[in-house]
Amino acid sequence: MDGEMNDKSGDAWPGWERVVEGSQVYFRLDRSLALLDGIPYFEYPPRIARLKREGRLEEAAELLRRLVVVVEVEADQSAFGLQWKLAPWYYEQLAIVYRKLKQFSNEVAIVERYLVHPQAVKERLPDFQRRLAKAVVLQARAGGSQPMEEEIAS
Repeated sequence: MDGEMNDKSGDAWPGWERVVEGSQVYFRLDRSLALLDGIPYFEYPPRIARLKREGRLEEAAELLRRLVVVVEVEADQSAFGLQWKLAPWYYEQLAIVYRKLKQFSNEVAIVERYLVHPQAVKERLPDFQRRLAKAVVLQARAGGSQPMEEEIAS
């Protein structure tokens, strides 16, 4: 790579990549864990919006479930005490899709998943708590007997 050598050997600093350029050595954050199918997770919102607009809610839900795993992996990566916050947008959009699909149990599950994550953005917790309260009511009205979606692999 024209004078650049990446050395990812050893796990002395997980989440960081050692880069050697000539006589200089530096470290940069390895964001490769934030990819889904080789694409950074933050490039997916337009695709999700399109799927929702086209009424392809099941596809949007599947993509969002996969993206939740990616943002959790990124949030859980720690290097030198630095941790990324959990991106709330993906959870919120998945909850919205579940509500549109009338999958209230799944909506409750994804909102609770966000609320208990240690890297959740504290300023967004009240919004998620309100959504959870409403989803619990909707779930109760629907009889609460709907089948749960497969658990998101963590």
